[in-house]
Amino acid sequence: MDFEKLSKVVCGLAITSLCLFSTNFASPVLADENNSSWVDLDNDGLVDKDLMSKEERQKYDKRVKEIESYFDKIGRTKAKLNALKRQLKANGKDLTISNEIITIQQELDDLENNIEKNIGLKKISKQDSITTLATAPSDIDMDGTIYLDVFNPSRYVARGDWDWITSNWQYDRSGTGDVGKLDAFGLILDEEIDIYSHSIRTYWSYDGRESTPGAIYDDKAESDNGWGWKWQDKISYQTTSLGATVKTYNSGSGIATLYFKFENPSTGSGDTVEISTEYAHTWNTTNVDNISFSLTDISFSYSSSSSRWSDEENWPIQL
Repeated sequence: MDFEKLSKVVCGLAITSLCLFSTNFASPVLADENNSSWVDLDNDGLVDKDLMSKEERQKYDKRVKEIESYFDKIGRTKAKLNALKRQLKANGKDLTISNEIITIQQELDDLENNIEKNIGLKKISKQDSITTLATAPSDIDMDGTIYLDVFNPSRYVARGDWDWITSNWQYDRSGTGDVGKLDAFGLILDEEIDIYSHSIRTYWSYDGRESTPGAIYDDKAESDNGWGWKWQDKISYQTTSLGATVKTYNSGSGIATLYFKFENPSTGSGDTVEISTEYAHTWNTTNVDNISFSLTDISFSYSSSSSRWSDEENWPIQL
């Protein structure tokens, strides 16, 4: 084969590889940043969608739907895995549960490790977490992550997760029903941002199904750097496959996301930002009345000084 023919073959293979690479992603068209109308004239932290063109809004609505659906799948899979591990611990050796754990773990690893290939979000590496002293020995584990949307330059996803690592929620009320008043979760960055969408999902502790806690109350301060959510946690009974009755908690785990851009256009590659999450839990008659935050801290105000705790973690991330 002469050099000219070889060049054509190599070029053809390169083009084919590029096309196959692109089909792994959900949205192969990059955004035109110069024509984007992501602005927050109300200074409330939210993108003024009514100022966007119909075409641009439809584009980002579709993108957000893809992203939130993907993270919900991660949330459900992770919740299912944790539920099976608790069932295995309670039941002792069970080959069926053990094999299911292996399968679900593989599914979760694929979702987490191939997120750029599957949905076009590039996970940004982070440093070790900085754990703020909790107001009680922690019953939960949390994580915070930032992703770059490879299809839309300067657009990011902030993600915050929590998982109850104990079953101490069952001691916060007898029987079933609401556990205290509202619980809360906050997700912030130490930079001001314009938020296009915010979402939170919760999952039952026993089987990992998505729960429906009722109204989700959005709550935030004037600082435009994150979002807060409040909801009613509760305990219910569930019948197992063997006919037994067990308690399950509608907030056993959860996942929250923000789709955003940084207000400062110079914030980008090489800069270090910090993502923080905080969870507040109440029981008896205590309520989370309000969520507020500065650029570096999330704060909850309560209806009582007792029957409550909160836990916060922070992660420095280099973009």
